[in-house]
Amino acid sequence: MSGDFAPAGHGLSFTLPAPPISFVGRAEQLDWLLAAAGHDPTNVLGLSGPPGIGKTALAVAAAHVLAPGYPDAQLFIDLADVGPAPSPVDVMAQVIWSFIPEAELPDNPTKLAEAYRDLFKGRRALFVIDGMPSQPQWMTLALPQSCLLLVGGQGLPVQAELVLGHLPEADAVSLLLRLAPRIGPAAAELAALCGHLPLALRVAAAALSARSVFDTRSYLRRLLEEQDSALEMDPVLTTLAVSARLLPAETACLWRHLSVFPASFDAPAAAAVAEMKLEAAQTALNRLLDDSLLERDRGRYRMHAVARQAAARLLELAEREPARQRHAAYYCEVLAAANRPADDQSRASDQTAADVEGDGLLAGLRRFDMERANIVAGQAWAAAGVTANPLAARLASDYAAVGSRLLPWRQSPATRLSWLETARSAAQRLGDRDAEGSHLEQLGRFHRGRANPLPAISAYERRLRIARDSGERRVEGETLGRLGMTYIELGQPQRALEFLQQSLDIARELGDQREEALASWNLGLAHEELGDVANAIVAMQVCVDFERKVNHPDAESDAAHVDDLRRRIAR
Repeated sequence: MSGDFAPAGHGLSFTLPAPPISFVGRAEQLDWLLAAAGHDPTNVLGLSGPPGIGKTALAVAAAHVLAPGYPDAQLFIDLADVGPAPSPVDVMAQVIWSFIPEAELPDNPTKLAEAYRDLFKGRRALFVIDGMPSQPQWMTLALPQSCLLLVGGQGLPVQAELVLGHLPEADAVSLLLRLAPRIGPAAAELAALCGHLPLALRVAAAALSARSVFDTRSYLRRLLEEQDSALEMDPVLTTLAVSARLLPAETACLWRHLSVFPASFDAPAAAAVAEMKLEAAQTALNRLLDDSLLERDRGRYRMHAVARQAAARLLELAEREPARQRHAAYYCEVLAAANRPADDQSRASDQTAADVEGDGLLAGLRRFDMERANIVAGQAWAAAGVTANPLAARLASDYAAVGSRLLPWRQSPATRLSWLETARSAAQRLGDRDAEGSHLEQLGRFHRGRANPLPAISAYERRLRIARDSGERRVEGETLGRLGMTYIELGQPQRALEFLQQSLDIARELGDQREEALASWNLGLAHEELGDVANAIVAMQVCVDFERKVNHPDAESDAAHVDDLRRRIAR
């Protein structure tokens, strides 16, 4: 793993949300958490309970009290932001990248877990992980004893667990009256209809705030009517449904469309998915915040999981697929924008993706990490529709292409291969030979990087056919060169000579001295592998002469290699 631990004060190392302004009661539970956090050897604490019970609010409130004791890092991790169905390995990788964005992580899960724990040895770090599943393997996220992990979920495999119940009636009434004093004597009745659940209470209070023209008795009647008509008696879903029906039409439309976001998002994304102008979307988002139908932290918006469920129920079938398509298209553009600085930097420095370092790459990686879940969801929607929807096929092809510099840094080999194969298949279905050829080139590079020469050769051979069919001589020459090098890696330098000589011939035909120098060097490598040192020297010297002419940084090291070959002959 490369890179340095982010210093104290680094933005991505300190991501706790602001303390919840509507937090009320829970004094006994908060005291229990604070006491348990200081009791050795406990350093993994769990908060469990049903959705809307206030697990996250309590965990964040506790974390802010405990934060001074953990100066090295204070991270809040919503598993929804990591991606669909994330694993502990995914979370470990995301944590490491939050400190060392350019870290190259091992594929082996055991080694990754070691790197994760080593990063925090001797450090004081506090993590809050929201929505953690109950499976025992999630305990691999446990940190060294100097750190603390607070997790929210149900039935958690933790060292100490606090099971949250409903708010006591007095606290529920207090919360309602603090947020909406005009509720008055009806607060106890309303609290009961809300099941004494903090989320339902906040939504109900927002509907009856000072700006509302709705009277308390009418609202209570609507709640009762909704409960009578609903198939399930969930107080949170009931209050959400009533509040959604009180929204202006355009705001209600936006709220329904927000259900397609699997994780946090920004205002431009919301506007794009709902097909609204940014100013109108911003106005609607502010109304949703006021009504507690949406949350915001550090300029990004988030729907509570239960709110997303309620909004999704109201999203008509005719709206759903177009909204998901717009979501996928928007985040394909986001990926392209994140990829662009790294791509421009790589071209400017004449380096491969694996060699790129600097601000361009880091900026792109940080943007990707922020939007990871949405990007992954967008590509998944496109991949699922390749055979039936040409627009989905186009996006499936584009996702792999526009993220070509960033994705190798952030995808497991299996995921990278899946995206590339899906993209190639989509391009083929669209009859887009240029895109198919580009994906085949990426597939060849991927397999070579994994030391799998046979599938790399298969990809390059198909790429070569496309180049020849379309008369792309430059691409033909480059692909012949890659085929030749792959045959050397396969241990067949004699077969490689055929392709490398053709690559050199095309470079000379095109008058491309840079490609001629590269092809000559590669041809020399094949001769060297065959023990034909004299011809290796002749070919490689062409490259050295060009490198010296253009002051290439590898000129003298390559010249030294040629001199070694000459000494070998002399002996």
